[in-house]
Amino acid sequence: MLKKIVCIFLALCVVIFCWGCEKTPGPDSTTGTVPGETTEAGGTVTVPTAPEGAPQPETQEMNTAPETFPYPEENIRPAYVEMFGAAASGSNGYYSGNKALKYTDMDSGKTVWLCPQPGCTHQDETCQAWIGSRVSYLCDYRGTLYAITEDGNGGYLFLTKDPATGERKVLEHWESENEYQYYSNVALGIFADGKCTISVEERIVAPEGGSREEAHTYIYDLASGIQEELPQEYTGNGWGIGGMYGDFLLLTHRDELMTEEEYLDWGERFYGGVSYQEYLKNRIPSEIRLYNRKTGETKTIASEEEGLILTGDPAVNYSYTYIYQKGNDICLYDLQTQTERVAVTMERVINFWLLDHKLFLIQSFNGKPDSGFYIYFMDMDGGPLYLLPNGGSTEGMEYSILYEGDDFFIGNYHGGKSVISKADFYADRYDQSRAGGY
Repeated sequence: MLKKIVCIFLALCVVIFCWGCEKTPGPDSTTGTVPGETTEAGGTVTVPTAPEGAPQPETQEMNTAPETFPYPEENIRPAYVEMFGAAASGSNGYYSGNKALKYTDMDSGKTVWLCPQPGCTHQDETCQAWIGSRVSYLCDYRGTLYAITEDGNGGYLFLTKDPATGERKVLEHWESENEYQYYSNVALGIFADGKCTISVEERIVAPEGGSREEAHTYIYDLASGIQEELPQEYTGNGWGIGGMYGDFLLLTHRDELMTEEEYLDWGERFYGGVSYQEYLKNRIPSEIRLYNRKTGETKTIASEEEGLILTGDPAVNYSYTYIYQKGNDICLYDLQTQTERVAVTMERVINFWLLDHKLFLIQSFNGKPDSGFYIYFMDMDGGPLYLLPNGGSTEGMEYSILYEGDDFFIGNYHGGKSVISKADFYADRYDQSRAGGY
């Protein structure tokens, strides 16, 4: 159905934004061969070239092209539209637009406004593709587009948008009640099992002066519109939601323990100038908990005492699987079976994440980010650990992937956002990436 919709709009629109023609990859700087070229054995020819004295990689280059996977259907993240587009469910493309809706088809490389009106500027409510005065979050979940927009009067709207008809339906509206109360931010979280999470920040101003911030997190039922508020003890202050399954939430608390030197150097100002001893006494250690929304019962999954490290990467889950580190073990927790397993054990890991049904990790040469590193990936269910070619570099991730669709990644390349097919990414053909139509 979606592809039919796109074809109709492609025919109706007068102006079509095109990314341009395909280009032939240039020579690789370390081998003099074409990036992604295969040997007789089928392996890629480019491998990272480490400086003299650096440790050897844990494994070798790929010997076959890795299998790629479609975008997961559950526990998906909305797109922050100022950075990248929202993957479309059921087609190889994505939606974007901070006022009116566009669709980019990755197979054709074309971006179109989803508006058939001749001469439309796509800048106001008269446009069929109009979503709101400023869209911040956008998500295609099970074929329905959800968005958070500003209402133009200091409030926020949670709404759905039909890309075929242009119908716009407001589900919730947060608006200031008086001059002493207003909403500072409303953000969409993950979507799973017919629900989504919504975070609301509110500022209350006292008539005599001064103000206070209130934060609320809701589990919103998309079918009934019922909002269930998460207990305040799990709202803000480092708490987040790592995944949903049925009545269960995976709650995470992030508070990296600072040394006294780190605290005095930069952390003290974030804790109101209290002493280091007071900071140690009052901080809540990092933790992952399984929380039952119906009973309120919790179970600790991983704790700081076990060496828990939470990644700073936004791609922390793939469907119902969540990734974290305990000591040198990179662990995966399955929300459906409520079981943990160690995917791989490796020293000097400084970052890790899940995309394309794969575990990615970065291993530094000496445990520090600026020392040089290798990048690896493996299938989430197990199998060989592969070394990412990374353009032959060990100084930085040449194409830093952030988000995915069915057959493409969105990421940073040469200082800007771009999109690349998964096949080109794994084959080291980064110059085949194209600027995104955001």
